[in-house]
Amino acid sequence: MHRTKVRIVEDALDANNTIARANREDFDRHQVAVVNLMSAPGAGKTSLLERIAADPPDGVRLGVLEGDVQGSLDADRLATLHVPVTQLNTDPGFGGECHLDANMVRSALPALPLADIGLLVIENVGNLSSTSSASCTTWTRCIPACSTCS
Repeated sequence: MHRTKVRIVEDALDANNTIARANREDFDRHQVAVVNLMSAPGAGKTSLLERIAADPPDGVRLGVLEGDVQGSLDADRLATLHVPVTQLNTDPGFGGECHLDANMVRSALPALPLADIGLLVIENVGNLSSTSSASCTTWTRCIPACSTCS
């Protein structure tokens, strides 16, 4: 059997990480804490955000970056609660990716009112195998396991 050892000289996610650092600098400059909320479709990410937006903790200025392959149903639901919401669809322009990466988040920054937000929740599209490895620049990740368990 023939074996070949290949040395990897650069991180495959180097470009993503560079953009993620730029995103983080923008968030830090505006003093915005960022949470990457990710879970399987139907796990309750939007329902959780609706509960938080309906009765936010004192002094928390919530904003949402809503990621989806197509459509705006989740963003429309959150907008009724008078929370700044920016929709980011991955289908047009991003090839229908099943997660948000740093470049996608970067493309949405001009639409986000960062000066008015203290906590930005990025509701990620929902494929855990993809989102867990690529940073989109968040301070922490949150994965709800089940929203209807009793």
